[in-house]
Amino acid sequence: MTKKFIGTGLSLLLLLSLVGLAGAAAVFAAASGQLVVSSVSGAVGDEVEVAVSIANNPGIATFNVKLNYDKSQLEPLSLAQGGALTAGGITSNLQIPGVDAAQLDHVTALWYNLSNITANGVLFTVKFKIKPGASGTIPLTLSYNADDVSDQNYANVSVTAQAGAVEVTAGDPNSDPDPDPGQDPDQDPDPDLNPDPGAPVMAVSASAPDANGEFNAVVSIANNPGIATFTVRLNYDKSKITPVSLTQGAALTVGNITSNMQIPDVDVSRFDYVTAMWYNPSNITANGIVFTVKFKVKDGVSGETALGISYGAGDISDQMGVDVDFVCQGTTAQLEASAYVVVISEKGLRKQDGAITGEVEFNVINNSGSTRSAAVFIAVYDAAGKMVYTKVKADIPLARGDNAVRFTDISIANASSRLYTAKVFCWSSVNQMEPLAYPAILDF
Repeated sequence: MTKKFIGTGLSLLLLLSLVGLAGAAAVFAAASGQLVVSSVSGAVGDEVEVAVSIANNPGIATFNVKLNYDKSQLEPLSLAQGGALTAGGITSNLQIPGVDAAQLDHVTALWYNLSNITANGVLFTVKFKIKPGASGTIPLTLSYNADDVSDQNYANVSVTAQAGAVEVTAGDPNSDPDPDPGQDPDQDPDPDLNPDPGAPVMAVSASAPDANGEFNAVVSIANNPGIATFTVRLNYDKSKITPVSLTQGAALTVGNITSNMQIPDVDVSRFDYVTAMWYNPSNITANGIVFTVKFKVKDGVSGETALGISYGAGDISDQMGVDVDFVCQGTTAQLEASAYVVVISEKGLRKQDGAITGEVEFNVINNSGSTRSAAVFIAVYDAAGKMVYTKVKADIPLARGDNAVRFTDISIANASSRLYTAKVFCWSSVNQMEPLAYPAILDF
């Protein structure tokens, strides 16, 4: 499970090193350290505390590791941050509200800080209870990917892991045998009861540049089955565009998003991707915008450029730590300022009691240098792409500069789709329908 991070509210630990495009070379820090799991002993029914420590610490700012064990013999009770972590916060799957810890076969430990810590010592401790029937030596191992430990510059830190163990000193003669040793307790007894409602999709769309050469790349999700963490990259050509800012989207109603753009004094022009890392203890199931990145087109650049989304195995998961696979859809951004730009400025659409109501206000920016009339058209589509609502305003005078337009009294009955998309078009006229601007897009 790669990089399941923690938002800044809990110290996002979705991995800051994010996975790159296929074939891209990983960046490694030169130094290496050791992660060491302690060994303890106890009798059946005892509570024992296992420590995970770091030695020869070269300087780390993030880690995301699993402490693995036999769940038939051990039950985790709690996780505590260790003394070596003097900054940042640690988060774990043990903190998920209502989690059945007895069914976990690993404990996640996810930590992030904006700058390196170089202390050696205990990173975290896990308290276990030795279950009835446990016996012998129970291995405790750490697992992580190469980019799950990194420094403040996002360079991967090479670490080795030393396993530990729980030595059971006495068994429980009164323990019950497995009532059905042939049944895997994690197996869905009837997978057909939980059919796939549709492939989850993460897509990026782009607006046209404004007069200052700035445009928005909007990343949205659809068919969301429920996620509690993601770590993704928005990839682009740094020779053509530079990121300016990142804004958390309306679909993320809880948790906080963290990015490489938030590193103090960072030179964003050297990046060829923007990281977006988010964590929440419980699932969110909303569809819509998860984050928006504002870009600026570099001087003298024209034409178009590709924008893409990438993530690694384990970088998107639900509240139980189960991986969720998303289909990633990129787009092509135009890099020349349009004579007319449509920007949604106020989003007042609401879904309630099976209906959508409200209004949308947007701004038509006239960069042409002269006034003209135009037709403005709003269309709403469901997740299948079917148009379910339309409204048009004809012969709107567009003065030079900003022109506010508002569609009110929008009402859509029987709104059962999981995702809706509103598009606002600007045409030369209702009859000719010659596009004057790229449509503005709103997912909700």
